[in-house]
Formats: sequence, C-alpha cells, structure tokens
Amino acid sequence: MNAPLLELRHVTKHFTRGGARVAALESVDLTVLRSETLGLVGESGCGKSTLARAIMRLIPLDAGEIRFDGVDLTGLSRQSLTPYRARLQMVFQDPHASFNPRLTLGRALEEPLIVQRRGDKAARRESVLRELDRVGLGAEFAGRFPHELSGGQRQRVAIARALILRPDMIICDEATSALDVSVRAQIINLLQDLQGQLGIGSLFISHDLSVVKHIADRVAVMYLGRVVELAPRARLWRHPQHPYTRALLASVPARTPRQARERAKVILQGDPPALAEQPTGCRFHPRCPVAVARCRTDLPRLREGADGHSVACHLA
Repeated sequence: MNAPLLELRHVTKHFTRGGARVAALESVDLTVLRSETLGLVGESGCGKSTLARAIMRLIPLDAGEIRFDGVDLTGLSRQSLTPYRARLQMVFQDPHASFNPRLTLGRALEEPLIVQRRGDKAARRESVLRELDRVGLGAEFAGRFPHELSGGQRQRVAIARALILRPDMIICDEATSALDVSVRAQIINLLQDLQGQLGIGSLFISHDLSVVKHIADRVAVMYLGRVVELAPRARLWRHPQHPYTRALLASVPARTPRQARERAKVILQGDPPALAEQPTGCRFHPRCPVAVARCRTDLPRLREGADGHSVACHLA
C-alpha cells in the first residue's frame, strides 16, 4: 500500500520567451503513494499545471525522470505509452474546453475505451451509463452535448471520463476552481468517495488551501518552479517551516474574529519575479521577511527532517 506509484526525479522544464530561456520547473522531486492524495499548492504561475502536463507527457522534459509503477515514462515512445495512459488519467481545469463540442457526452466517454480497445459496442455503452450513474448523472446525459450542461455537470462528466478506464491514479488540475462554492463541495465529496471506492492515488493541484486541507494526505508547496516544502497535511498546517508556506497559510481567511486576532501576520514584499528574471540564491529571498545574506547567494536544497517533513530553507 505504501509503495510509490508515481516518482518524479529532478524534473526540469524550460521555455523560451522573448528570446530568453526561462525555467518553469527546476529539479522537482516528488512521490505519490498508492491510494494517497498529494496536494500541490502555490501561487498562479509557479509551475503546477506545467508539472501536471509533464507527468502526462503532454509536454517534453529537458531533464529528469517520471517513473510510474517503476517504469520511466520519459523514455517511452507514443505507442509504448498507450497502456500507461490508461492507468494515469487527468481531470483538466476547464471542464468546457476539455470536451470536443461536436461529440455527445456518451461518445466522449466512450472514446478512451475505443482507444484502449476495451469491449464491444454494447459493453462500452454499458460502461458509459455506469460511469454517468456513478457521478450522479442519468442515462439521458449520454445524448447531450457539453454546452447543454452546467459547469458542475461538465466536471462530473470529466471525472467520469477519467475513471472509466479504472486508472491507478488521477491528476486533478484545479478541478474545482471554476465552480461555485456549493458545486465545489459536491465535486470534492464525489472525488473522495470515488477514491475510497476504487482505491486510486491522486495528485490534487489547487491554489485553494481550504480544499487541499480537506482532501490531501500530504501537501507539497511550490514557488517559482521548485518544491520548497513537503509534509503530511496536519503537520504542515501546525508547523509550517518555510516563510512562503507560512505566508500562504496566513492568507487563508480566518473563520472567527478570535482566529484572526491570534493568527500571526505574514506580510510579503512585492510580487513574484518574472520567470526570465529569477533571483540568485533562494528564489524567495527578495520577498522573504527573514532573509539573511546567505539566502541571496546559496540555493537551498529540499532536505528531509522529522516525520517526513522536508523543507528548502537555510533557516528552517
């Protein structure tokens, strides 16, 4: 149960913008265990979605390995990847843009089964109706088109499409960010119920810390393409070590006036630098309220401490 299902080793990705080579991901190391949910949080533009697309082999890497169930996916051809794509699925951020508007939802759900050559037409039809029922939608939705559904209904169908092949793991890239609060709670509960029923692992990417606190077993914090802290959920919330993590947690609205008074305030200076203008040393030091001279020159490495709590900070 505790064997790593997904392992990222020194994953690095650069893009070229305006003639400059910028790092979207820098030496990212992560693992996702079987049947666990790893939350991935950070500000917009920190590399979360790029990491998700890299894991799915939708974009190539510049360096590093992505190992799934012990197999390095980065060295596989497109044909060799096919069976692994069935075991590793993704729920995209925009539930509308992730569907072909010309296909009915039934056809969209059937497509993965056709690609993977699962069953005949009757068996595929039965699987489609079963998955629609599993996510709380009736058989009549199979004949509808994406534009005929609400955002929450489309996201339910997207989850059904990701699960129809019975994957070992799913990646949820901001899967609830486009939904209103009530529908968001329904989708989160649905994901948790399905994960409990099917025993799958998941990488849950979000900038909503309250959602991550509710759903994740462990949490990784990213800043400018690097993982700066990784810990079990409860430990991260009780004992955040990195100044950036403390600032993120302090930004979550307090539930009561008493919480607001007791919470330590963390004020960051300025905005995240442009990717093409990353500072030397610790990438966070220009905004860090406790930075010292060493932070400006030496890049801290992610070091594991007690109880599986890892942090990349000279002062932790």
